[in-house]
Amino acid sequence: MHTLTRRIALLLATFSLSTLLSSGVAHAGHGHGPGKQDKQARMCERLACTAAQQTQIKAIHDATAPQVKAARDAMRSLRDQQRAEWQRPTPNAGTLERLDGQIDAQRDKIGDLRRAAKLKIHALLTAEQRTKFTAEKGRRGKPGKGRKSA
Repeated sequence: MHTLTRRIALLLATFSLSTLLSSGVAHAGHGHGPGKQDKQARMCERLACTAAQQTQIKAIHDATAPQVKAARDAMRSLRDQQRAEWQRPTPNAGTLERLDGQIDAQRDKIGDLRRAAKLKIHALLTAEQRTKFTAEKGRRGKPGKGRKSA
């Protein structure tokens, strides 16, 4: 009986470990969606970028990413402050309005950073690549989560 219990325990431990490892591998590299490197690679593949263009595009993204992250982190902090203000017995309208303005400013900053990066990328591309790049950007931006309809 003691041997049977050990075998069952070993079987359960092996099964649990294999499940844990397979779920870890399945989700490796997945945070909030495809990573920037994956997006860059797919974009360069669709546009048939040269090696030099790929290097330059990566440098643009690498330079922009920390600034976008800082603005997102600031926006997250402001939203936390906003939530805390709303949880007060009597929220201060002035404080909420100020926080709204600061959140909008961070959102605008992120948009400006992304637009500047796209303009830099656009300048690197050939005329044919620009046509494809512009067509891709035209497909996006349909109203959905977080986007205003026209």
